[in-house]
Amino acid sequence: MRASALSDAAPSKTLLYQLAVGCALLLAAAVGLGEVSHVAFTRVAWASLLFQGVVVSFASYLAWFWLLRRYLASRVAVFSFMTPLFGVSFGVLVLREPVDGWFGAGAALVLLGITLVSAPSRVPKEAPAATPPGAHRGRPPQLPVEAVPCDGTSDRASPPRRRSHP
Repeated sequence: MRASALSDAAPSKTLLYQLAVGCALLLAAAVGLGEVSHVAFTRVAWASLLFQGVVVSFASYLAWFWLLRRYLASRVAVFSFMTPLFGVSFGVLVLREPVDGWFGAGAALVLLGITLVSAPSRVPKEAPAATPPGAHRGRPPQLPVEAVPCDGTSDRASPPRRRSHP
């Protein structure tokens, strides 16, 4: 997103484009697959649509795009692994779904993984090799012409180099 034209756009504009295109594509797919006649608009369906539209799609993605404009995507993307934890937690709180020890163990592993990935590296970084004087980056340093014996012998295992004369 940082490299696209939307990098300077407001998060709400980016979100609007994504939701509009997604809505149009999903409606076209529903019509194409004949799924439109199977819709029953009950109170629960409207409440679910409202929750999905306002909380999940609007608020969470607005926060997501706001974070992406301020932080590197590699740092923010780690928190997308918490999505299942929020989903199950809301299911427990709102729908009174049961929770077992497997969810606790899985949640602990997810949080441990996020902690490990987000923690600063303890491995020291190697300093870049010094560039020899006269050498250009991107090319290996060239031996001076005088360093190559004229008779073709060399103390290295590589084939002998010819001496170039100007």
